[in-house]
Amino acid sequence: MAQYKKKPVNKKKNSKKRKNKKQAESQKLTMHLSGTLGLLLAITAIGKFGIVGAFLANVVRLLVGDTYQVFLAFSLLMLIGMAVYGKFPTLKKNYYWGVGLIYGGMILIGSIRLFNHINIHHAYLNYIIKFIQQDINNGLVKTPVGGGGLGATLLTLIYPVLSNWGAWLLAIAALVSGVIITFNLPIKAVLTSFFGATEYAANVMEDTTRLAVEASAKKMSTLNQTYQAQRGKIADELFERDFEVKADSPKDADIQSDATVDNGQAQNVASVEPEAIDDDNPFIVGQHTHQPLNPDEAMTSTFVMPEIVVPNSTNESETVQTIVAPGFDGNVRAVDPSTGEILSDANQASSTAQSTDTTGNPFGTSQWTAEDFETEMDWPNDWNQSMESTPTDRTEPQAESENPERAIDEQADAMFLANKTTDSMKDDVQVNHWAEKPDEMDLTASAAANTLKDDAHGEAISHVDLIRDARQHQHSQHQTQAESYHSTPEMTVDVNGFNQQVQDENYQLPPVSLLAKTGSADQSKEQSQLAEKSRVLQQTLESFNIKATVEKVVLGPTITQYEIKPAVGVKVSKITNLADDLAMALAAKSLRIEAPIPGKSLVGIEVANEQQATVGFRNMYETVGVNRKNLLEVPIGKSVAGDIVKMDLTKMPHLLIAGSTGSGKSVAINTILASMLLQAKPSEVRLMLVDPKKVELSIYNDVPHLITPVVSEPRKAAAALKKVVSEMDHRFDQLSEMGVRNIDGYNKAIREHNQQNPDTQLMKMPYLVVIIDELADLMMTVSGEVEPAIVRIAQLGRAAGIHLIVATQRPSVDVITGLIKANVPSRMAFAVGSGTDSRTILDSNGAEKLLGRGDMLFKPIGENNGERVQGAFMSDDDVENLTNYIRQQGSAQYDESMEVTDADLKAMDSDNGASGDTSSALDEIWDDALDFASIEGEVSASMMQRHFRIGYNRAARLVDDMEDQGILGTATGGKRRPVLMSKEQWYAKQQH
Repeated sequence: MAQYKKKPVNKKKNSKKRKNKKQAESQKLTMHLSGTLGLLLAITAIGKFGIVGAFLANVVRLLVGDTYQVFLAFSLLMLIGMAVYGKFPTLKKNYYWGVGLIYGGMILIGSIRLFNHINIHHAYLNYIIKFIQQDINNGLVKTPVGGGGLGATLLTLIYPVLSNWGAWLLAIAALVSGVIITFNLPIKAVLTSFFGATEYAANVMEDTTRLAVEASAKKMSTLNQTYQAQRGKIADELFERDFEVKADSPKDADIQSDATVDNGQAQNVASVEPEAIDDDNPFIVGQHTHQPLNPDEAMTSTFVMPEIVVPNSTNESETVQTIVAPGFDGNVRAVDPSTGEILSDANQASSTAQSTDTTGNPFGTSQWTAEDFETEMDWPNDWNQSMESTPTDRTEPQAESENPERAIDEQADAMFLANKTTDSMKDDVQVNHWAEKPDEMDLTASAAANTLKDDAHGEAISHVDLIRDARQHQHSQHQTQAESYHSTPEMTVDVNGFNQQVQDENYQLPPVSLLAKTGSADQSKEQSQLAEKSRVLQQTLESFNIKATVEKVVLGPTITQYEIKPAVGVKVSKITNLADDLAMALAAKSLRIEAPIPGKSLVGIEVANEQQATVGFRNMYETVGVNRKNLLEVPIGKSVAGDIVKMDLTKMPHLLIAGSTGSGKSVAINTILASMLLQAKPSEVRLMLVDPKKVELSIYNDVPHLITPVVSEPRKAAAALKKVVSEMDHRFDQLSEMGVRNIDGYNKAIREHNQQNPDTQLMKMPYLVVIIDELADLMMTVSGEVEPAIVRIAQLGRAAGIHLIVATQRPSVDVITGLIKANVPSRMAFAVGSGTDSRTILDSNGAEKLLGRGDMLFKPIGENNGERVQGAFMSDDDVENLTNYIRQQGSAQYDESMEVTDADLKAMDSDNGASGDTSSALDEIWDDALDFASIEGEVSASMMQRHFRIGYNRAARLVDDMEDQGILGTATGGKRRPVLMSKEQWYAKQQH
């Protein structure tokens, strides 16, 4: 019986099948779990459940934009298949391609609409990321992002090639193509249907147009016939109405009908919202609204009108004063205070113009009828002293008749004492009239009296001419409010700390009238928009779920500050993160957020004005006046609220000014210098000016206040600063001898000495102000000499009355070093290009958002935050007029001991080892190194290190010194340096 053999079982094949089956089951289980987890995440993102849902929604929005819910809905279908069947659903390829094209067209359209709305056509992806980041930080899903990152990427590729319309056409083509591919439509049938539809639409439009034209023609024909038929009848009715005589006029009926109409109008007006009632008030909410308010938003939020603070826009040039010539019963005059010109005759009654003076005024006339004419002006002290010195002359009536010249002078003097007018007004009414008549400039009081006698029956003369004549007679046309200061120093005593006396006994302070006034800017447009922008600001914050109210709006010369009060529980960081969104909502070219405002529980939002107002230096200086007590306290500009901001250099005690080119640094320096020159004499404040650019401060040359000519060369500037350090040490010796601690104590002791010893008068120690216009140039050339001198002056100069002002247009760390920043605590930052530069100046951001043209952040010592200030403007003509007047007072009185000579430069070079024998500064193995280099022909630092068994740093310094002396060539990569000179040649060179 045949036996069959069993086939051998392939165990390896079976084990492989079992292994593949296990892998398939494991993979299917993974697909089930992945689909289930994906379903949960997708549902959470669609519903935006909690923080996780908002975060997931924003992540998907970053990819596909505002259509993320549609994308997640399609994804749900795929995830359901994975969760149920454990595998991806199998669909035809045309569905994938079609749906992809349709969705691509949708996100491209979304991106086009978004960026067209915000008017941005570059860096699309960066803006999408920024919008998504803001929503993630705020926990919101609200900011429109269009087509997300994919749409922004497509638009980035398409827009430069096809522009806006091309992108629209491509998006529509993608939609149409997606529909055709998805439903597998035949292209020929689609095109046939499309063109048939267009032909049908054209036919319908043609028929409609033809019917409309026929109907219009028929109607016009009917109207023409009707007009011709009624023409004669209308003419007859008009003729009868014009010439009809009625017996009774229905006035009562007309009045009653008018009253009825008025009542109806009143009811209509009462039914209108309050915002539409007052059209003349620019601060009524809603008057200048460009877009209607959303009713839903109006129901959910209530806008309360904030307190609005606007500057006084009174134009001084239009103010007209009414006066009467003193001592005459003539006509009343209208006088322009800026020129002193008689504008018109009022011809008022003499009884109205005259009044009895009960205070001893012998003229019996009312000299001023405008109250502000009295408050704006203040006469100099020497007129008051002349009045006080002759009190009996004012009450004796014989004086006027016996001596007419003296009577005229007394009239002017009495008027000066009675009305206290300003120095600026005094000079304004003087210049223009006499510019046309130079021969009459020497008119004295006697000539004025004779003129009055000869012209007794003529036209009455205004008090302006009399004042001008009296001032010409007494040679005091440039007096100021300052007290007279005279000193007679002893010639044998070093009285001013500079080994040279300053002769300024006859020096007169310059008048502010030398400068030009600046007209007020028209800010009516900004005022009319304050209420509307306040509303927009509050609504924008509410759209981001930030509850806040606008408490106050302050319109400044450069910016408008909105003071925001956040509700309880609102983080300040949420408001600061919305700077870009708020700027876009307010259409602002610059926006800065100050959170919080120092000293207030409010957040300040500073928005740039459309028109930047100019703060005139003369207008500002006339307001603050001359400060003879604090000579170094000077005004620099106006704050946001319109208050004048001053800086006291004695308290700061040094100042760092930095900003980009054209931001206003040089103008700020000019205003500081002008303020010092207007209120200080050469014996009280001395100046040293360093101007490496040679064009900024050269106009101040030969001014008596300068201790040396303006220094322009960097090496001379370093030597001059070293001389200032020596002068500082000399002053400390003087303070030590006097037993005082600072310059104030020294000057007080000098004052007491002068009172006790009238025969031996000592001069006070003057302040010394050192101004460096461009520090960067000095740091690039002679930083080794300049920086130690600046640091030492900054550390010790305050007690000795030496103050430093440093300016630079390159605020980098290699210019403004850590030592300089640590010792110059007060900062003045103008507009810069980046936040890094702002942090270098102020240790914080903010200066990068300034507007330029004098817009600054002023941070004096002791303040944590910088104050926004609009710097005063002073033209080059004003600086020239001021310096020319000061030069006329006397020539420059330079101190020879402070002037930099060639010998000083040579001594400085000798100290630095730049000339003379340099062997003392070389290494002790210098000769051996020269011999070694001559033998080898090529050397390196490592060769020196190994041969002489020295450290690498010493060997590297030795090689660098040999290169500086011309013995070795320059290094090329990692190769050795060639030897260019032998030992004998080097010594021969040193002897020459």
